Amino acid sequence: MEKELNITDLLQSIRELRISQEKTDKQIEKTDKQIEKTDKQVRALTKDIFGISTSMGLEAEELFRNVVFENRE
Repeated sequence: MEKELNITDLLQSIRELRISQEKTDKQIEKTDKQIEKTDKQVRALTKDIFGISTSMGLEAEELFRNVVFENRE
């Protein structure tokens, strides 16, 4: 009888572990999706920042040229 109880307990523990593993797997999937979403947002922001800095760089270069040419005149 003792062996039957132990086997039953082991089977129950295995079921609980499987359920726990499934929950963990689902949480990992959610986390992976959130990471992908965040990565896309970071890439978009990086692209925007690069575009802004490039634009600002061009504006700064244009201002610099204007100042240089004004000083030459």
